[in-house]
Amino acid sequence: MDYLIKETLPFKFCPGCSHGIILKRLDEALKTLNLPPNKVVIVSDIGCVGLSDHHFATNTFHGQHGRSITYATGIKLANPGLAVIVLIGDGGCGIGGHHLINAARRNVDLTVLVFNNFNFGMTGGEHSVTTPPDSFTTSTPAGCIERPMDICATVAVNGASFVARATAFEDNLGGIIAEAISCKGLSLLDIWEFCTAYYVSRNPINRKSFIVLSDKLNMPMGIIKKTPHRERAVPPTDRQSFITPQKEAPGGLIRKYHNNLKEKVRIILAGSAGQKVRSAASIFSRAAILSGLYAAQKDDYPITIMTGYSVAEIILHSKPILYTGIEVPDLVIIISRDGLNRIRDRLKPIKDETMIFIDDALRDQLDIEFRNSIYRIPVQDWVEAKEVGRKNLALVALGYVLNKNQLFPIDALKDAIISSAPTNIADENLKALNYWERLAIEG
Repeated sequence: MDYLIKETLPFKFCPGCSHGIILKRLDEALKTLNLPPNKVVIVSDIGCVGLSDHHFATNTFHGQHGRSITYATGIKLANPGLAVIVLIGDGGCGIGGHHLINAARRNVDLTVLVFNNFNFGMTGGEHSVTTPPDSFTTSTPAGCIERPMDICATVAVNGASFVARATAFEDNLGGIIAEAISCKGLSLLDIWEFCTAYYVSRNPINRKSFIVLSDKLNMPMGIIKKTPHRERAVPPTDRQSFITPQKEAPGGLIRKYHNNLKEKVRIILAGSAGQKVRSAASIFSRAAILSGLYAAQKDDYPITIMTGYSVAEIILHSKPILYTGIEVPDLVIIISRDGLNRIRDRLKPIKDETMIFIDDALRDQLDIEFRNSIYRIPVQDWVEAKEVGRKNLALVALGYVLNKNQLFPIDALKDAIISSAPTNIADENLKALNYWERLAIEG
């Protein structure tokens, strides 16, 4: 019997992510135990691991971040005959730590599989409660100074029946998961794995280094506790905490340029992951502020990295912006098929005066009758000239539109590029923007 639904495969995780490996081992464990799918409930919450439940032909429940254990507890109490399996990340363990402790204290008959990749992979790679000391994350650029939470020790000391730790690459991971499901009381398996999108890109780590890290942190691999009876909770004795020094807040942007804005302008920039759409929108907004305008930005993107769409909404106004929604845009910029597909429905109510700038190769896919307010962007020509690359295409497209509308000077955009990025990245962006500007001058 297959518990994974083949039609939903392959998994939609980032390239190299270990989540898929663990889910396959869970499938093996369920096959070993031969549990009826209608007697199994897989509970997940928000996070990358939350993409897992729709792959299984069992009952599933998906809820808020860190709350999966509480949902699972209610399900088990309501129907004790179900095998209830919680899929949770290290981020969820931090956010829902109180629920984790109480589940151990109560010794509820649940199986908790922790997909522990040492950071918040869904929201940008921030540090979590399990991030090892000196690790670099988005929120600890100088290295993490906090003591990591020992998830196994935490639930063991609070009364869990079965506690184990393994890596996603453990040969017998499926067998350990099966043993955890079979054990009565709370069973928790802390599974160390790779987040290739963020943690691995910032920290030198491989399969062997997991073992080194295990020894260094005194967090052993293997079965740590297996007991059929409930233990009385013992409060933790180590209450040492660390406070990250706060840097002074950066000063505000000072107006240096003029603007030609006569009324509010609403812009939608639609592209693909990896095209730096959000970064380009941020630089553009910064340039607008340097030109004396108010700017608001909202982003829309999937939780995966380097795949799918990336959309940014920008509002510019001479007055404070109190509402950041865009029902009908004034300017639409489309630089990829992913972006077009994402916003296609939003193009239906646009006004005749809405200006649409679209990659020349996508014009025939635009379900809008020809009109004078549609402008073709020669993306392919830019790329073939090798002056504009994937990472600065969105920024050059915004420069192209800026030249057409003269909302504020192109020099403001160049200033924003220089002041908001490292020198090497700023130089690349300026080179691409200057290339396009030369073409515009030449006609």
